[in-house]
Amino acid sequence: MTQRKSRLTVSLDPELVDAANRAVTSGAADSVSAWVSAALIAAGELLGSTRMSDVVDAAVVVLAADGNEIITLDLDDLETLAASAGRHVELIRP
Repeated sequence: MTQRKSRLTVSLDPELVDAANRAVTSGAADSVSAWVSAALIAAGELLGSTRMSDVVDAAVVVLAADGNEIITLDLDDLETLAASAGRHVELIRP
């Protein structure tokens, strides 16, 4: 049985919209909605594996590409999440 989906409107930075569109164009995602859903699922799995609870931090790490800079006051949390996700990002304290 197919589960009914609900509509949710979000605002994304242009870089994320570009990344989502590239994923669709390349065939890595069926749609922008599928790309966002996959990112949210990955963020939830990351939180589960690290036993952490900050959804925003997890989403930032999941959506980051290797080499991205992340400005944060939560250096320890982001470092743990990035290491668990296998992301190589530069964490910068503001």
